[in-house]
Parts: sequence; C-alpha cells; structure tokens
Amino acid sequence: MHKNDAFQRLMRLVGAVLMVLLGLSAVLNAVNWVQQISLANQTRIQDLCVLDKYVVAVGYFSNNTSPFDPKSFIALLDKDTGEVVTIRKGDTSSFIRCLTIEGKIYAFSLDEVYIFNEDLNLIRRVGLPPNLR
Repeated sequence: MHKNDAFQRLMRLVGAVLMVLLGLSAVLNAVNWVQQISLANQTRIQDLCVLDKYVVAVGYFSNNTSPFDPKSFIALLDKDTGEVVTIRKGDTSSFIRCLTIEGKIYAFSLDEVYIFNEDLNLIRRVGLPPNLR
C-alpha cells in the first residue's frame, strides 16, 4: 500500500470518528474535578479527548526566555481523580487537536499527526500534505 493511500484512509477514519466526538461533552460532564497543568510561564491546553480511564490533554508551553518558541505537550490525567499520570513534552510547536481510536492517541500539530500508545510512547509521526495544512 502506498503511504498516501494509508494516509487518506486515516483521514477518512478521522472524519468518521469526529462524529463520535460530539458525544465527548456528555462524557466530560461526568468529570467532577479541576486540574491545572503548569509546565512554564505560559501553558495552554488546546484540546481534550478521552482514552479509556484517562483524559488526554494536548497543547503547548513556553517561558519568558523563549515566548515565541512554544513546545508541545501531551498529558494523561486519571479520569476519576484528575491526577496527572504522565506528561510528555514534544519538539513540535504545539498540539492543537487530539482524538483516540482503538487505544491510540492522535495528536495533531499544524503540519503533522503524532500517534501515541496509552503509555505516551510515540508509535508514528506522519506529515500532512500541504492541501490539508
């Protein structure tokens, strides 16, 4: 299978799964906790998604010495307690969206998709074609 064919199949699957995300608000309404993640002077959570017993938070952080050079992060929080289970800092500028499919986490930056397992080990990194950026 050609790499672009696999990517196109992934994007169709992503589109279908986005419909499922409409139910995400119902899941998050059952959460009874608040958690602050502070990795630097400026930390922004861009999106949340749910993976089994975790809430996944993606976003970026930067500090006063390099405010124009943000770095991405992905964090797993216990869905029941809100405790931070683990955080992985990345080298891309920011994760802007996330979704979960079959036990995998898809974190989207502006030009790439990062695929993680539930331990936040990077499985694959895929560049987006220019027409999808």
